[in-house]
Amino acid sequence: MNRGQWRFEQKERVHWHCELCGADGLPGDSRLVVHHIDGNKENLDQSNMIVLCRRCHYHFRRLYIPGQKVLPRFSPPPWMIERGLVQSD
Repeated sequence: MNRGQWRFEQKERVHWHCELCGADGLPGDSRLVVHHIDGNKENLDQSNMIVLCRRCHYHFRRLYIPGQKVLPRFSPPPWMIERGLVQSD
């Protein structure tokens, strides 16, 4: 599977919505990106993937450091708690 097909499948998995804010994307547009949470582009494990709109991707990259368990100025969404990336309060 090539990277384009792989990215398409990741976006299909979340029904073409940003996993942080819920913004819609459409097949064929560039509104959504697939981000590797740990920063390792070779790690294609499902738990390492998050689909984000461009705005959330920008903020996510500024606030989240791979391996970090607490996100400053950021309320973690449920998927981060479910994947064990952050602790719930």
